[in-house]
Parts: sequence; C-alpha cells; structure tokens
Amino acid sequence: MKRILLILMILGITLALRATPGLGDTFPVISPAADETWLVGETHTIAWLTDVPLDVFRNDGTIVLRGPINGNMPGITEIAWPLDTITECGFHRLCWNWHIRNSQVSAEGTYRIMVSVFYAGDYHDYLSPFFTIRKPHLKPGALAGLPHFTPPDLAISDFKGEILQPAQPDHTSHTDNNKRVQLKWTVKNLGQGKTPSQATTLWVNGTAEGNAPLPDDWKPEMGPCSAPWHRVFPVGALDPGSSQDVYEVFAVPDGSVRFRFNAWVNPVQGETTLANNNLTSIYAPPETIPDLALTGFEGKLLQPGQPDHAGQVSNDRRVQLKWTVKNVGPGRAPYQATLLRVRGVADGNAPLQVDWKPDVNMKRKDFPIAGLEAGASHDVYEVFAVPDGSVKYRFNAQVNPDHAGGELNYTNNGHMDTFAPKLTGHPPAQLKPIIHFISPLNGGTIHIGGLLLIRWQNIGLKEQRVRLVLKRMQLQVMDITPAGGVINKGVYRWKIPGGIRPGAYAIVMETANGRTLGSMSIRIQGTLPATAKLSHKNTLKEGKKPPVVLKKLWLKSPRGMETWYIGKTYPVTWKSSGVTGRVRVVLMDRHGKKRTINGMVGTEVNKGLFSWKINSNIQPGSMYTIYLVTTDGKIKSKSSGGFNIRMQVNPSAAKKALEKKKPPELETPPKGGHVHMK
Repeated sequence: MKRILLILMILGITLALRATPGLGDTFPVISPAADETWLVGETHTIAWLTDVPLDVFRNDGTIVLRGPINGNMPGITEIAWPLDTITECGFHRLCWNWHIRNSQVSAEGTYRIMVSVFYAGDYHDYLSPFFTIRKPHLKPGALAGLPHFTPPDLAISDFKGEILQPAQPDHTSHTDNNKRVQLKWTVKNLGQGKTPSQATTLWVNGTAEGNAPLPDDWKPEMGPCSAPWHRVFPVGALDPGSSQDVYEVFAVPDGSVRFRFNAWVNPVQGETTLANNNLTSIYAPPETIPDLALTGFEGKLLQPGQPDHAGQVSNDRRVQLKWTVKNVGPGRAPYQATLLRVRGVADGNAPLQVDWKPDVNMKRKDFPIAGLEAGASHDVYEVFAVPDGSVKYRFNAQVNPDHAGGELNYTNNGHMDTFAPKLTGHPPAQLKPIIHFISPLNGGTIHIGGLLLIRWQNIGLKEQRVRLVLKRMQLQVMDITPAGGVINKGVYRWKIPGGIRPGAYAIVMETANGRTLGSMSIRIQGTLPATAKLSHKNTLKEGKKPPVVLKKLWLKSPRGMETWYIGKTYPVTWKSSGVTGRVRVVLMDRHGKKRTINGMVGTEVNKGLFSWKINSNIQPGSMYTIYLVTTDGKIKSKSSGGFNIRMQVNPSAAKKALEKKKPPELETPPKGGHVHMK
C-alpha cells in the first residue's frame, strides 16, 4: 500500500486519495528544542502537544520542514504524510521518529518544523523553535577547543527621510534646481564576534500615496500599473558593529508627498535572527499632507416657486441639503478626487429618493468630490421633492470613507446631523452611531511585550468614556483599559502583557454599562527578540501615522466563461499586495466540493502563476470556480467566474459522428411535383 501511495504522490495525484483539505490547524512543537543540532543520517523524535485524536492525525496529519532560513523565502518540504507510525508519548503528546535523509535536507542551516492536521477547530500558527541541521563532516569532538566566533546578525536599524529644497545639497553634496526627497536606510551588523556578514542587498517595496510618484527605476512588483513598486540596493560586507547607509534621492513636484515603505535586508548564511531585518516606514512631511474634513451641514425646506442653490424653481415643495467638505491640511497639498458617503433614515412620511440605495436598516448615497487644494472647500447638494406631512431625516455623513490618499487626520471627516423643519412627534428610529477602527488593521498581528496603538473614529457616539476589552471565542480575557474606561478621544496605547497565550483574539469597544459598540480581530504572537525592537523605534516622526500594509490577492485567470479540457495545461495567474509565503489554488465545483490543485505545500505567491494540467480524476462539468488562499488561511482571493471543464474530442471521431447524423438530401421537385428523398 505504501508503495502505491508513493507512486501516486510522484504522479501528483495524492489529492484524489486525501480528504478534501480545509484550513489546517498547527500545534506547539516541543521537540526539537531551541538551538538543538541534528545530523543527517540520525534518527530524532519530533514531539508536539495536541488534543486532536490519534486516528485523525494518522489519516490527515502532515509534518513540514521549513528552511534553510538563509533567505527571505525559506524552502518547504513535506517530510511525513500520512502519519501512520505516530505514537502517544505522554499526556496530550504525540511523537514521530524521523530518520533524516540527505534528500530531505537541501543544505545545512537553520530550520523549523510545523505539524498540522485538517481538522475542524480554531486555527493557530505554531512552528518549532529554530534548530540546526548539519551534514556529518568531522568526528565528534574534532572542533573542541577551537575559538568560538559569534555569527553575523544583519538588521535595519534606522530610517530617515527629508525634503531637499532647490539648491540644497544632498548626502553627496550634489545640488539641484528641483525639490527632492532624500531617503536613508541604515543596515548594521549587530553580531558581537569577529564574523563579517557577506555582501547582500536591501529590498524596498514602496507605495506613493500623494501626487509625487516613485522614480522610473522602481520596478512594478506585480506588473504594470500595480502597487507596491520595488527597488533593490546593494549592501557590502559588514564587520560586526559596522553599518552602511543606503540612500535614495529623487525629484518631486509640488503637492502631496507621501510614501509607505516595507524594507528588508536579505538574511545571509549564519545570521542569528531574522526578526530584526525588516522595517516598515512612512515618509510624509506634515506641511505637504492633505486633510479632508466635513466642516458643515445645512438643510432647508423650499416652498413652491422658491429657487434652489442652482436657481431652479419648482411647483413642488422640496428639501435642499448641503454638506461642506474642506481640505484643512497645513500645507500646499491638493487632495485627490474622492466622495462623500451619506447614510440616512427618513423618520417622517417623506421618504428618501429612489436613487438612495438600501444599506442595512438605512439608505445610502455617494456624491463625487473633485480634488481640493489646501484651504479649498466644496459644497455637496441634494435636492428632492417631498409631500405634505412630516419631514424628518437623520444622516451619518462621511467624506473619504476608504481613508485613502494619505490624510493627516481621519477623525474630522464625519458628521451626524438631523434635518426636521417640522417636528411632528413622530418617534425617531435610532440611527446606530458609526465606530470605525483605524489601527491596527483588522486581522493584524501583534507581539507579546509590544506597544499597540489602538485608534478609532466615531460618528454620533455620545458616550464620554469607553472601555476596551480583549476577548477570545466571545469570552472576555482581560480589560485593556483601566476600570471605568478611558476618555473617548479616539486613541489608546496598550502594552501587550506577558502570560497571554498566542492565538486569535478580538478587541471589543464597549460603553461603561457593557453595551458593545464595535470590534476588530487581531492575532497575538510570541515575544520578539530584543534586537527586533530596533525595527520599530525610528519611524520618521513627521509621519505620525501607523504603517498600513495592504495584504490582498487578486485572481487574474481564469475569469469565467472559459472552457478547459481534461488532459491539457492551463495557467492560473494572480497578483498580490503585501503577501509573502505560499498560496494554495482551490477548485470548487457547482455543489461546493473543494480540492487543492497545486498540492498542500502550495506555490510561492511571488511567482503569480501555477500551470495546471487537468487530470482525468476531474469530472467534466460546468460552473467550476477557482480561488486562492494563503497556506495559513488568513488571506483569500475572490472566486473566479464559473467556467467549464470538458473531455477532449477526437477530431476524426467527431467528423465521423457528424457524417452519420448528416440529414438526407432533398431532390428539387419539378413545378407542381413532389419532393423525393434520395
């Protein structure tokens, strides 16, 4: 049986034998321990903690080796499936003996092990501690007595950005007649011994959020017109304690200058940690940042014959509403074209118009807004006829609801307003206040011991004090804010205490009496190494905004309506933003049955392509769809449109079949005659 399984795995059709995979859960690995060294050719025990039944692991468990951790994208090797030889080796503990084969280890270096199973339950993200795999070269003890050299440890230790005015020299003393941006990243070898690092590279992903683009030598990360862009800078070999500054200088136009960068230095062979070799930074001089605000609201009841704001008159009684949007930014930065989104409720017998679209228990309408120079404002009007009777409306209005374009402040771009020229005693339905969490991003990851900046925006919330609590599985874990809550000013800093178990949680905002106002999901991970904290302390002060990293997958093909044939090969292509690691390509039939078509290890996300040869175990049919999901299950693309999978047709056989079905020829009859069949 094992021989048959091996053959099937080589042929790439193991998916036909496995249960349809879902999102796998992973488990705490307690062996190997941190800093252990295992040799190829030896047998070692992998042990992990779990409450999943043994039989489930034997059928659906897998063990994956990740490494060597010598580059940004460590290799992934499935070293055990199925786990039919695992044993119980303690209370809630399972073990598997691994005889390390040379073919499973691509190179000596640092590795980690992940144990997972396709089993319904909470998702966790557990990996073993870092350990070393070596290939036998010398006899044990041959290196005893030799001096110990501390390995190198590269880190991005600083970032700085500044605006250079015309004729102001840059770091090389070069001057220019243009206004320029000068950016600087500092790469340092933190190793304490005598080992220099090898020459490597600094890779920077960047997004321009203002009207100043990145230079032409920044390459698109995922194709033309895509963001982010990237550039690779060389970094020379560094002795322990030494550093190198990497500069980028380019001209920018007048206007909004705002960039976001994710920078990381390539880890080299022998580095002691990978956690401090990246840095997320925002560069945005305050004097150049736009800041949209909703500064006013006004409503009028126009009687028949009374002109509106455009001078138009009507025989109907009308309501005229006006919202004022202003760019209150401190500098000269114009704002991009955006929109005003208004949600409304009609409390009287005069409804909102048919072009207001349903939105839960309200109605909604979007109004376009042109780009605004700093200090300029724009009035948005809505005029419509109303019948006689009760006229009462309440609105939640929000400009720039997607918070795009690098605004300086998101807390002044909303209003809650009531328009009621005649109060008729009609009982108002409560219009739910809007609570919008700005940071951290929903689903973001934080570390125990780190400082988390929680920011939110509220529209129409009357409470002066609010509470923040941490919950897991709808059960309260702890109070984030002190007893009695905090003043509702839109920001709170929380240092994540020790003793919290890593996993998925929710931050919930409540009133003082426990009424829930809003929530967001987060993932808490273990403590960062002390050196890793260098990555976050030197963000440019002028930015004053937490970094935003957009993580998204876009499926490009198939798009839908295609017909693909069994036995042929077709490209599944995608784009991604801010996503690293590997993705699985999932095929779903019209009945909702799913299967992963590129293997459980998946495909590197930055390849953007998986060539799928459709095997004969795929049933012909219609309305098949494909979507992408990261191997940790956190990020998923939208599904493709429905497409068809068909059997290939032999051309000669098809021709013969058509000839058999050829209708009989008709003989043209003489005038007044009959039609005769040949």
